[in-house]
Amino acid sequence: MKVRKDALRRFMLGVVGVLAASGAACTSTTEPPGEERRPGLILGFNHGDPQIVMPDTVQAGTEFTVQVTTYGNGCYRKGETEVAASGSVVTITPWDYVNLGAGACPDLLLTFVHEATVAFSQAGSASVVIVGRSGGSMGEEPVEVTRPVVVVAAQASN
Repeated sequence: MKVRKDALRRFMLGVVGVLAASGAACTSTTEPPGEERRPGLILGFNHGDPQIVMPDTVQAGTEFTVQVTTYGNGCYRKGETEVAASGSVVTITPWDYVNLGAGACPDLLLTFVHEATVAFSQAGSASVVIVGRSGGSMGEEPVEVTRPVVVVAAQASN
């Protein structure tokens, strides 16, 4: 599997992904005062959630983009998108920031589109796992959404 990140970053992202998947509360050491970094709200706001855009079939060794929509109100802002790879599984965690000291937040639904570029090196079955949270009328709970991907062999160039 090829991901556009150096080895140390992939290792750290894997650790963060595992913590997020287990529901552990994580905060960034670089987050602004009064804000908390949280896995994005991906489920429970619109019909058809989660909003994940990606191909279901890809070519081995060819990069493709995964888009994940997260939600928030006036106290949220878009954060980073982290990618961890392990064999035929890619884990993507969209992070957002919530302003904890803002008091009353404007009651409007904001959307943030997170993107990750990934590639699978071997043909076969693979998976993209999105780590986030449910929200809205569902209450806030950790959630993982798995999307299967068929990876076809790379075509030989002439």
